[in-house]
Amino acid sequence: MLPPQDAFISYGRPDSKAFVIWLQGQLTALGYQVWLDQTDIPFAVDYQRISTAASSASTT
Repeated sequence: MLPPQDAFISYGRPDSKAFVIWLQGQLTALGYQVWLDQTDIPFAVDYQRISTAASSASTT
């Protein structure tokens, strides 16, 4: 099971890649635990893992 995350970032547009990588870096530098689908969803992953990560992200 993944540890609790502060933020879950998912994106679907190729032109958003640079922004979300920058955003992940900024949030990580501030001490947040960030789950980014670009690096954390391996090919053919069980999508329950995604649901678990999204559910564990802080809502405050």
